[in-house]
Amino acid sequence: MSSYGSLIDLELIDWYDELPKGRYEAYLGMDIGSTSDRSAIVTAKRALDTTYIDDIAMLRKASYEEQLRIVKEMHALNNYSSGYIDKTGIGSAFAEFCTK
Repeated sequence: MSSYGSLIDLELIDWYDELPKGRYEAYLGMDIGSTSDRSAIVTAKRALDTTYIDDIAMLRKASYEEQLRIVKEMHALNNYSSGYIDKTGIGSAFAEFCTK
């Protein structure tokens, strides 16, 4: 992903090689896109009093079914403490789709 096309200024992200030893909590956040926009899934881990960006996945022209499948696979692998979906705009339809 180029910094030109990123949603977040890459200089603001503190990348890491390894989390500090000990327990951490994992989180997932998702912003839904349409056929002309990308959907973004950001995962983060919190250890001690610092939150680290773990991964940013960009989905282009993915159907609701495909996006839901990807989120479920990511959750199965990481067992997130909590997850958040932007339910405004196009996200409201996806949030409703997820509850069916």
